Amino acid sequence: MSTLIQQFQSPSNPDRSITYAHLNIGAQHTLIFCYGAASNSLVLSLYEPFLESHADLSLLCVDRWTQGKDAARTGPALLSELTSITLELLDSLKIDHFSIASHSAGVYQQLHLAQSAPTRVDHVFPISSHIPEPYTDSKIMNVMCSMPDFLFKPITKLDATMANTWIGKKFVGMMAKKDDEEKNDLYISSSENMKPIHERIITECAANPVRAEASNIDYRFGYGRIEGVKADFLTGLYRDSPVGITWYTSDGEVFFGPKCVERIAKDMNKVEVEIVNVPGATHADIYVRKDVWEGMYARMTRGREAS
Repeated sequence: MSTLIQQFQSPSNPDRSITYAHLNIGAQHTLIFCYGAASNSLVLSLYEPFLESHADLSLLCVDRWTQGKDAARTGPALLSELTSITLELLDSLKIDHFSIASHSAGVYQQLHLAQSAPTRVDHVFPISSHIPEPYTDSKIMNVMCSMPDFLFKPITKLDATMANTWIGKKFVGMMAKKDDEEKNDLYISSSENMKPIHERIITECAANPVRAEASNIDYRFGYGRIEGVKADFLTGLYRDSPVGITWYTSDGEVFFGPKCVERIAKDMNKVEVEIVNVPGATHADIYVRKDVWEGMYARMTRGREAS
């Protein structure tokens, strides 16, 4: 099994296309994974070992896009147009029902898709996902939201350049400190398998200006730096979620921990929110924790079998 990025052209608008990766095509259950900032659909390679023991699960990852040459693609249209072409892709793949997971900045892609196709979405799984002000309890996040533009841009550019390097090195470093038996219990794959995948993602993002722009938009989007996408719009995506949420977080999450999740969950009155605290996890490794993936899989398979 290998993760190959493919291109899909919109049948309704030939000028629009997206790239995506799809593993275990035709399996009974489909999970769409929305990665964090400074990543791309190559991230699905991390989950190939998990699919080997979960043959009835298919994974799909759709790359977020940029404004490119389309000046009209800004504000909420960055999400609405992406959702529209994603649904066209799902139709072309003959995927009627699906669940969605997200890590970090991928949550808004996730929530908008769920909001736009509620009858097709079975489960929504945020994994240490971005939470907008005023709910965040991170001083760093609050500073980023109020920082002047002339400082924000260079800082996020630097962070985006280093993001995968930081996550990859931190993650591999944490795994290196654990013995083989503990690694097998905690993570979906070994550090030996994951390290070259992280390096490939880093190299691809660094060499591709489109990826760099997409990463920049992720940061601007999450911190309310895009016209029409302010905190009320972002919180609205949470509050108006039509699908119940199972939210994976951890006490080791320095940005979007359990207290932060509980605050925003109180305002999500339309649906049930289940908060799962993953012991020992951090923002850098929670999205490859075996207990998170086994938990999502159990809920997906149980839900579809019951229906």
